[in-house]
Amino acid sequence: KHKYNTVELFGIDDARGHKKVNTDMLECLELNMNILKESRLFVTSEGGMSHLSRSMKVPTIIFFKKDKFNFHIFLQDLIDKNLQKIVHTKEELIDSINYYLKYDKFN
Repeated sequence: KHKYNTVELFGIDDARGHKKVNTDMLECLELNMNILKESRLFVTSEGGMSHLSRSMKVPTIIFFKKDKFNFHIFLQDLIDKNLQKIVHTKEELIDSINYYLKYDKFN
């Protein structure tokens, strides 16, 4: 976190520990879209924000732990590999961030 310039997105409540809260859903979405459009790389878990970043063409690393159902294999076929990369471990996440920021592409 200290090695990179990071920005936290807004949440609509603080139930997940958000420090930046905006309870107006549309305004919250607009604020997050403004942050994403200025981002060189977005790191998130699989979910709504990863879909939003894809629609906005923001390169995204998606952290998704492997599970007994192998859902990560299903997801791998659905992502845009030019814009998104799925990682499963902290080490993969750090390596992917470093590689992307150095080469402007996913390894």
